[in-house]
Amino acid sequence: MPPALPADERPYWSAAHGFYLPTQNLTPGWEEADQDPPSGWLWMVYLLVAPVRFVTAHATRTTSALEPVMCLIVGFLLVIQGLANEALPEALAEQGLFERWAAFLPYAVGAGLVGGALLYLIAGSWYALRVRWSGGERGRSGDARRIYLYTSMISLLPVLIMLVMAISYGSTPAETLTEASPWWWVAAAALSLFSIAVGYRCVTRLFTVKLWAARFWFLVLPLAWFATLFGWGVAQGWEGLTDSGSFRITAHAPVPDESDERLPVQHFTNGELAFFHPASWSVQSIDDGEGGYVLLVQPQDHSAATLQVRVFRDERSPKDALIESATGLRERFDAWRPAKRGTRWGMWDGHGLSTRVSSGGRGLEVRMLVTQLDEELLMEVYEYNDARQRWKVESGLRMVRDTLTRDTSLAIRHTAPRA
Repeated sequence: MPPALPADERPYWSAAHGFYLPTQNLTPGWEEADQDPPSGWLWMVYLLVAPVRFVTAHATRTTSALEPVMCLIVGFLLVIQGLANEALPEALAEQGLFERWAAFLPYAVGAGLVGGALLYLIAGSWYALRVRWSGGERGRSGDARRIYLYTSMISLLPVLIMLVMAISYGSTPAETLTEASPWWWVAAAALSLFSIAVGYRCVTRLFTVKLWAARFWFLVLPLAWFATLFGWGVAQGWEGLTDSGSFRITAHAPVPDESDERLPVQHFTNGELAFFHPASWSVQSIDDGEGGYVLLVQPQDHSAATLQVRVFRDERSPKDALIESATGLRERFDAWRPAKRGTRWGMWDGHGLSTRVSSGGRGLEVRMLVTQLDEELLMEVYEYNDARQRWKVESGLRMVRDTLTRDTSLAIRHTAPRA
């Protein structure tokens, strides 16, 4: 009778593979044991093109420097994701934290260091517990935490790419966080689903688990949680998907658009200027005492947008008047991006500019134009809107912009915007 083999050298049944493995000393990933592990420096590439191979190779490496680095990166990107498309904290905005990357990045890295460590310990432990409930071996909670850490990075890759592009383009932190395109979050949601599948595949390759239990804990449960969150957000209503990139799921019903073009009202001023505006908007006319006046056209929420039309007597050229006005305006904001030149606003030609500025942690879009009305009068148009609320006011601003005219008879004949 042949001698009995030690327990760790006996063949055993692998539920993950559906056949007997020759020895427990060989992990379920034995077929790749002869391959060199993917380079940790190329983690971004491998997480997209070969995530299972990358995660299974590095999840069992307890001395890899990649683990603490990835923990920091995940925490840092979660801070960015948490602040994006939300009202920036006033206390931090007042300190100018969102105006320069040199001020913002140390804060985000510090918060990410703490958040990443907590995520690794708490969420990673929950992941390890699910592995254990699926029948995985004891004493390998570190491997399970690393699987969770590396697969979490997959869904955050769009945030990392967005951040790199924003810094390359010269955007401020405030602009990057408040004007992030909704398609970044669509990509992140899609990669979240992908990371669930990758995590399941890695668990079944590195651990001896019961397939039905692993499918429940790593496929059914995460997908049900994802569907619940997504369904709850849709049921509560989308607050907006706009050109400015403001996209959020909110816990209240959708707010009616204040710029409803079905309710146009015509306004006349001093027998010179006439235009249409939404019925919910207010118009103030202020005489300057020197033969000119200022019009303030605003929605109910004045912080969302303001359109100012100033008619004044001046012997300067429109270009010189624009330079002086822009110089004075620039001093009012925390940050001012290089302006783009423009020569048209609505039906008016002149000297203008458009730019993006920051004020109190908010990203604002600014347009200006100065044109010659006659030999003595200039007209200056100044328009700004909060990038996060542009979807509320864009149609109203466009209504005023497209209908403003000095010929009142033409204004009367102008067809009101269609419903």
